[in-house]
Parts: sequence; structure tokens; C-alpha cells
Amino acid sequence: MAWANARPSASATRDQAAAHGLGEEGRSKEEVTSTVHYVRFNLDPTQRDAIIAGASCRLISAHPEYKAEAVLSPELVGELGEDLS
Repeated sequence: MAWANARPSASATRDQAAAHGLGEEGRSKEEVTSTVHYVRFNLDPTQRDAIIAGASCRLISAHPEYKAEAVLSPELVGELGEDLS
């Protein structure tokens, strides 16, 4: 299974400035992956302030077996901004 040993690979971008995600270890086994992956993003102060201000953001998965991209809704960015305040 391609996913079994894969670490989550995600990044969040704002105006081309990326914050790469760090997956939580220990959620998957050799033969199976976890249904839910927790990802933490280390934001620099400029990125943090931009999210608090409501800047548009995208979440990108760059996993070789699952490439995807989603624009975060203004409501979700607002919730994230409140969490970061």
C-alpha cells in the first residue's frame, strides 16, 4: 500500500509564501494508514498576521499518490485567525 509508510505532506500558502506542514508521528502502521492525519504548520510572524487579517489561503497536498489543492473559505480563515489571536 503506497500510503502505509507515507508521512503527511501538506503546505499552506498565502500569496506564494508557503508554510510546510509537519505530520504527527505514530498514527500509521506499516500495513495501514490512519484515517485522520494531524498536521501542524509553523508560521512566521508575517504569515500569522496575514491569516489573522483574513488573507486568502490554500491547502496543498503534494503526496506522490494524492495531489490536491483547496482554497480555504473566508469563514475557515476567520476561525483560524481567531485561533491564532
